[in-house]
Amino acid sequence: MRAKPDGYTILLNPSAHVINPEIMDKSPYRALEDFTPISQVAKGPLVLMVTPSLPARTPLELAQLAKAKPDSITFATSVIGSASHIAVDSSAQLSQ
Repeated sequence: MRAKPDGYTILLNPSAHVINPEIMDKSPYRALEDFTPISQVAKGPLVLMVTPSLPARTPLELAQLAKAKPDSITFATSVIGSASHIAVDSSAQLSQ
């Protein structure tokens, strides 16, 4: 963030770089104000998986089951604040 814009310094970082300032109480940077995006390097799809014993075969069926039995559905994600965590949390809030 404090590097001189000399054309030799570049930051290659995951989505957490943009997400963190939005979920942290205090962040030492604002992703979009303090850095200039220049290119997308890769995409990573999010994958939704359920145990075969769960009676849901589509995302809609899973959402309906979660609404009907909110205390019976749990989820796992790689880390708090990751893209997968934000996607699940946002989906849950949108469905309420």
